[in-house]
Amino acid sequence: MTRKTNLAVAVETKKHPKNQSDYRVWYLELDESGKVLGVGVKSKDELIK
Repeated sequence: MTRKTNLAVAVETKKHPKNQSDYRVWYLELDESGKVLGVGVKSKDELIK
């Protein structure tokens, strides 16, 4: 049996104009009923890997 999950994602950019291409992605992993299974954050470098 596979478990269906959903993600809620938000992107946080740096405030300084020189660093706006540097960002972090925050996410919530949700089950079918909308309950939070996990919370995480990844940097731009971590996502590219």
